[in-house]
Amino acid sequence: MPPKIKKTLQLIVSLSFGICLLWWVQKDLTQDQKIEIFNYSKSISPQWILMLLCIGFLACVIRALRWAMLLKPMGYKPKFHLLLSSIFIMYLGNTAFPRLGEVLRCSILAKYDEVPIEKSIGSMIVERLIDVIMLGVVTLLAFVFQFQKFIEIYSQYKAESAQKTQSIPNYIWIICIVIFVMVFIVLRKSNIISKFKARIIGFWEGLKSIQHIDNKGLFVVYSVLIYVCYFANVYLFFFAFKETSSLGFGGALICLFIGTLAVGLTQGGIGAYQVLVTKAMSLYGVSEVIGLTYSWTGWFYQTAFLMIGGLVGWVFLTVKYSKKIK
Repeated sequence: MPPKIKKTLQLIVSLSFGICLLWWVQKDLTQDQKIEIFNYSKSISPQWILMLLCIGFLACVIRALRWAMLLKPMGYKPKFHLLLSSIFIMYLGNTAFPRLGEVLRCSILAKYDEVPIEKSIGSMIVERLIDVIMLGVVTLLAFVFQFQKFIEIYSQYKAESAQKTQSIPNYIWIICIVIFVMVFIVLRKSNIISKFKARIIGFWEGLKSIQHIDNKGLFVVYSVLIYVCYFANVYLFFFAFKETSSLGFGGALICLFIGTLAVGLTQGGIGAYQVLVTKAMSLYGVSEVIGLTYSWTGWFYQTAFLMIGGLVGWVFLTVKYSKKIK
């Protein structure tokens, strides 16, 4: 399948799934509840919105500084404004098409600073791996400090699954098993599994490249600070609403964990973020109206900020380097 068609299909599927989730989460809301959500959104103090944007910007700055550390051992020292602009453009691109941002980010360095694209891709693989490790740390912390909530989630899932299982005829399970076996056979005969193995090897090679970083301690600090910023945004925004101000660090860990997963489920997290974060907050007794208001406003302002930042970065680089390109 041609890459452009594949990316377009991924976008359509992702957006369709997100839109379905949005419809599902609001279909049972009454008109009064919708008005209440709108009024709550308007009543948020501007200081909390400004806080979201400042911390989000700080996370992008730290990400750019960390990327510079990965490029330096390879002999490349792009200017900071180029790195920061490419970070924002990456988020803008990923909002448009899945993984387009990563391609744009590396292409920008190749275009404006002559960094070979394969070198920047290698550094990006390391970044992604570190992000996965950090997400694992967040997951572990959430599990340790909010173990009881995970038990509640599992109990609810088990009860719902048992109820649904009883209503599903046996032949449905047989059909599912047959489909699974057929898909597995097709995958074995294709090169998908070999590509997956190659990617795992690439991750390992990328991880080993960290040993060439000058200041490994600072690299670790940057990696931790990025997720500290993410956590701070979730936690501090709790105080924008009286009903969520008492959720504490444990609630923020759960919402950060759930929200991070949601962003990977649909394009830009649309729909999935609202549904999953609202459900997570309901474990702490937060009403659906407040949960939706929190998730909608937090997601909207941060997404809008990253998209505007990407557009500004694109225009800035185009104007600044227009003479050089000519």
